[in-house]
Amino acid sequence: MIKFIIKKAVHPNSLNVIGSLQPDLTKEILDSMIQKMEEGKFDWEKAKENDGFIEIWEVQGNRYLANGNHRYYAAEQIGIDIPPAQIVIIDKGNKDIPTFLRENMNIID
Repeated sequence: MIKFIIKKAVHPNSLNVIGSLQPDLTKEILDSMIQKMEEGKFDWEKAKENDGFIEIWEVQGNRYLANGNHRYYAAEQIGIDIPPAQIVIIDKGNKDIPTFLRENMNIID
């Protein structure tokens, strides 16, 4: 169930995400996004059209990235806000869903 869509620009750190549903980020993709974001050339709308919202799931009271991990972590790493209407937060209740905490995630080549 969709809890809400974030309708204003928001810094990733303010979303209290503690991990992800996937354990890996690809270094090449992450670095490319960081570079484009730093240059002001990252097309957020096109990324959303191609890959969907940055989707955050609330699972047992904690927030995890379900989609858009590279976009989220790139923005977080360089300290920029994510533009409006890019993030959706979905309440998954108390379901038992496999998750990975930040400290257990990997950046792979």
